[in-house]
Amino acid sequence: MSTTPSPRKSVLPQVMLALGITMFIVYISAGIAVMMYGHLFLAQIQPTLRLVLGALVILYALFRLYRVVNLYKKREAYQS
Repeated sequence: MSTTPSPRKSVLPQVMLALGITMFIVYISAGIAVMMYGHLFLAQIQPTLRLVLGALVILYALFRLYRVVNLYKKREAYQS
């Protein structure tokens, strides 16, 4: 019974997905920190603008997560 070794898959897609999820968590935390605790380190900005800045950071995090997940799916489909 001879088994042929399967070609080794690259670990890069999994590493990039893990890095993307980690950065998503960092951006979400930064957005929430700007919105909730912005008065401590962004005192010169108006409260409304602080909320907008926090919301934009959270939207950017969601956009980046969407791109990372789509890239991961494309690479998985390509390797299959």
